[in-house]
Amino acid sequence: MDNVALSNLRFDEPRKHPGTVLPGAPESAAEPFDSNRFKVAESDLAKLDSYVNDAKGLREWLDKIKQWLPERKNAPPLPPIPQGYLEYLTARAFRTPTPHVLIKQLSLEGVKIPIDEIGMSNIQCRNLSDAPSGAGLMVTFEVKSTQHPFSISCIGHFEQNAGDVEIKAEFADYDLQKLQAN
Repeated sequence: MDNVALSNLRFDEPRKHPGTVLPGAPESAAEPFDSNRFKVAESDLAKLDSYVNDAKGLREWLDKIKQWLPERKNAPPLPPIPQGYLEYLTARAFRTPTPHVLIKQLSLEGVKIPIDEIGMSNIQCRNLSDAPSGAGLMVTFEVKSTQHPFSISCIGHFEQNAGDVEIKAEFADYDLQKLQAN
């Protein structure tokens, strides 16, 4: 997604009306599987036979064109399986994850943050994904209060191997003793 914009978000707001369960919503307890509910018709067997024949045809066609396909690269060897508890803490995926979702820019305007010293804010996020190390892009979060002199930004450097994070905060008119008391 290139640009996502949301406005007037609220957190911890009381509902005007209580929620209800919609009709047709899945029930919490799953019913046991009954194999007798499912009947196999002759048409189903014909579909299966057609599927197998199509698969055989595809396999024959791939055998014919195999000489023009690029060579398959051998996958790197899998890392050793951790043997102890502490080894699991340092285990890593053997290949970089591939992001399935990437939001290049997310703008949240008029967000009511339930912290008195922050209040109404605008939030900007860039390069959000479900696998930031796989995307290899710098990820940024910026929160800027529209009510108070407060802003904070976090920058995750996933474009680098080290993966450092920078955090910058600016605030004024805030009693640090009050912060320490909390």
